[in-house]
Amino acid sequence: MKRFCLEKDSFQIEKFDFQNDRHTWDNFLPQNHHLKSPHLDFYKENTSVNYHFFRVKSENKLVGQIVMQETQIPVNELINYSISSLEILSACLFNPTCSFNILVCGNIFKSNQAGYYFSEGVSHSDIFKSMTQYLNNESKNFKFSGFIIKDCEHELNQIKGLIPYKKDITMALKIASNWVSMEAYVSDLDKKYRNRYKKILKSKAGLQIKELSFDEIIFHKSDLNTLFNQVFSKQKISFGKISEDYFQEKKVLLGEKYKIYGFYENQTLIAFSSHIIENNTLEVHYIGFDYYRNEQYNLYFNILYHGLEAAIAGGFSELELGRTAFVAKSNLGAKPRYTLNYLYFRRHFYKISFKFFNKFLNSDLNIQLRNPFSNAAT
Repeated sequence: MKRFCLEKDSFQIEKFDFQNDRHTWDNFLPQNHHLKSPHLDFYKENTSVNYHFFRVKSENKLVGQIVMQETQIPVNELINYSISSLEILSACLFNPTCSFNILVCGNIFKSNQAGYYFSEGVSHSDIFKSMTQYLNNESKNFKFSGFIIKDCEHELNQIKGLIPYKKDITMALKIASNWVSMEAYVSDLDKKYRNRYKKILKSKAGLQIKELSFDEIIFHKSDLNTLFNQVFSKQKISFGKISEDYFQEKKVLLGEKYKIYGFYENQTLIAFSSHIIENNTLEVHYIGFDYYRNEQYNLYFNILYHGLEAAIAGGFSELELGRTAFVAKSNLGAKPRYTLNYLYFRRHFYKISFKFFNKFLNSDLNIQLRNPFSNAAT
């Protein structure tokens, strides 16, 4: 383990050999924490990103652990959504690989999971100040364009070069105490959205929806990936890809806390939705559907309403709907939850990219979100 030590009263950062010492890593973490080795092993084996592990010490006492996911963003993806591709092309001239190698502290593949765990009472800002200096000092070993600290639990202050990014949001719907059934939810909608819901519900007539058993997940492995990739291919930018075994291995990892529902036309799987159960929240995780049949069956909206129905039936207090498609999700009554992230770019020409990177990330935020509920319900 290589140690990086700063001035007095700072934190010491060590690269950690997770591959050969999972037991030591796990012992520091609380029970069932999302950074425990079974979860990290799952993502290492079933996603396209690389991982780096660090331990944080103060006066030789262990006070924290940090995970960084390493991924590449091809420049052509930025050009597709930038205001000026010339600016990116100019930056690319200084970067022979023509890609941005990014380290992400936080889970690329799931909302609301920080990539660190620290002892109570330590300064998060001071730790990440030491971490920033460590990464810069070790840049020849990491060769990164920048890094992102995602889903922060506390604000980070007075760290040179760290850019706050406070406009990232997920969409979540609080389940009202009177929603004991979908009928109760529908009765709280105003007339326009009540009629809209009935129309969407009617459009799925003839479809069969059922939870897939583990054997059925394996049987539909190819179908699940094909349907998922139809949705994934329309994302603005991809930080990482999942493996063909992702869905079945996720079921192995989480068991009854992970469910996949199939939408069938006759005997053909044309859509699916996966749910993660976490504390008292149901999260609609990855989905997939056949775009050719989407208009006929309103597959996307029926997937959202099915998630809401499952959240109400399961007695959950909140439905987490994730990022993207903000208007569609606000039609259900979901509201934005702002997350706190920070970005750091190592060189000036990478900082140039931030202004259009920021523009297309925020392009969906310049919209009027909806309130589907009647005045009485509100």
